[in-house]
Amino acid sequence: MASINGHTGIGSKSGTGHYSMAKSAVISMTQTAALEYIPEQIRINVVCPTAVETDMLKAVFASNPELKILCRSLDQNFSF
Repeated sequence: MASINGHTGIGSKSGTGHYSMAKSAVISMTQTAALEYIPEQIRINVVCPTAVETDMLKAVFASNPELKILCRSLDQNFSF
């Protein structure tokens, strides 16, 4: 089983508290489930991706440069 989550579940920025709390809850739930299902040998993980540089995302940023600035301010790993 895998949970897909946002990177804001790991760290937060000012103004994103409600969103970060919800994302953190998904991580905690997944960790708890992983521990509870060890006896059954069921692996449970959470994946927290960040933005991926694609042609589509480049086009979005080209038409909306403010969005790219916002993404950089929210994600310290955002590199493009």
